[in-house]
Amino acid sequence: MNSATPVKNSGRWIASLLVFAVCCVQTLCARDAFVLISGGDSPFANNYSQYLQARAVTTWFQRNYPPHSVWVFFGAGNIEGESPVFGDVRRQVQRDGLTLDSWVAGPLHRNRPARREVILRAFREEILPAVADGGTLYLFVGDHGERPRGDRGESLINLWTLEPDPQSERGWRSNDNETLGVAELRRALVQGLGKGRVVFCMTQCHAGGFHYLAVPRVMTPNPKWFTRVPAWAAPKEQPLFARAAGFTAADEFSPAAGCDPAPSADEWEGYERSVPENLFGIDMFTLERSGEGLRSFAEAHVAATLADRTIDNPYSTSEQYLERWANLVETRLAKEPRLTGKLKKSVAAYQRTVDGATPKVSEQAFRERQALFRRFIERLIEQNPAVKRLLLTGTRKELEEAIDPERTKEDAEQQGQPAAQQQRRGRRRGGGGAPEKGKVWKEKVRPPWAPALEGARVAGVLGAGPEF
Repeated sequence: MNSATPVKNSGRWIASLLVFAVCCVQTLCARDAFVLISGGDSPFANNYSQYLQARAVTTWFQRNYPPHSVWVFFGAGNIEGESPVFGDVRRQVQRDGLTLDSWVAGPLHRNRPARREVILRAFREEILPAVADGGTLYLFVGDHGERPRGDRGESLINLWTLEPDPQSERGWRSNDNETLGVAELRRALVQGLGKGRVVFCMTQCHAGGFHYLAVPRVMTPNPKWFTRVPAWAAPKEQPLFARAAGFTAADEFSPAAGCDPAPSADEWEGYERSVPENLFGIDMFTLERSGEGLRSFAEAHVAATLADRTIDNPYSTSEQYLERWANLVETRLAKEPRLTGKLKKSVAAYQRTVDGATPKVSEQAFRERQALFRRFIERLIEQNPAVKRLLLTGTRKELEEAIDPERTKEDAEQQGQPAAQQQRRGRRRGGGGAPEKGKVWKEKVRPPWAPALEGARVAGVLGAGPEF
């Protein structure tokens, strides 16, 4: 035997072991991360239903995954088993026939304040490094959200606005900049995500804007679609997108249901409650097992959509992606004279389908998506049989009129008839006007109220109001 053979074979074994070791290290270093963010905005808006949701999500994460894989950011940061830092949860209670607002602490295990810098620092230094070698970040956001108007408007997550301030009279001050927007979160993810990916579920108002973490607002058409490429079709500068996809309670422009200061098993409805209960199979009030639970955010999203009877408009990243292409087809390609003959036929086929023609597609994924949306339509018909014809055979014009309630109302008034509108349950209670309420408190109520309480000069205060 050649004396060099053992050496050569040893070299191969060593190389193989090194490759195996590298793979093992990457596997060990890359781990999944489970993150809850629920800021609450302020004591006026951080309603008890949000705490119940946060408690259920946190409990399930911490029961099923190692402590170093779970991050929790809720309200003022009250920690289970420790003295509360702030009564950060608004809960309505019934007393002597009256509905009274009360404030309680919302403690969670290993909780941190849901403030912008706290969250972003944890993302940079802890969460993203954990998944950067190939793990998955499961992000659950249950909160308030908004979308400022204007061309540059984007969806925002409202975080906890009160921060300690030793210089102020009460030791706290309000920071109106406690929001986290799509662009800032996308930058953080792109910079630190590496080989990782993000799967998110968000239940706040206007949450659908966060699908733009991964989807461009304006799609770029293929130059081969044109006989001569028009100026509008030239590639445009785009931000770097994250490897992210997920599910939201509403689209970019819509409010969401839930956010209830007095939730009950019979009255509390919507995506906010339905997704966690379906996903984890636990009761939101007792934290006891109520079912087997589902395998993914995707399955919980479908279950919540099928059960929904509220103003929620559940939306997925894949739907946002398709909507952006549909927008390009309808606003640009349908009006473009410089399309190739093949593209003209494709655009015409798209328009026929939108107007009710049955698409002739054999692709399995398309058939599965078609079957899913057929289930959604059937459930809508069950909830409101009056719209059956509209949903099954309505023309594009009829559907557009149904989508726009103001236009529907105007048309009905012109005909001398009241507009028929279905009552949707579960409208947000106490969340939408949070910034305005905070302003009224700081500028109108608090200045005379505080000294009156301190001097015991308030007549008819209920119970231990001054001590509270």
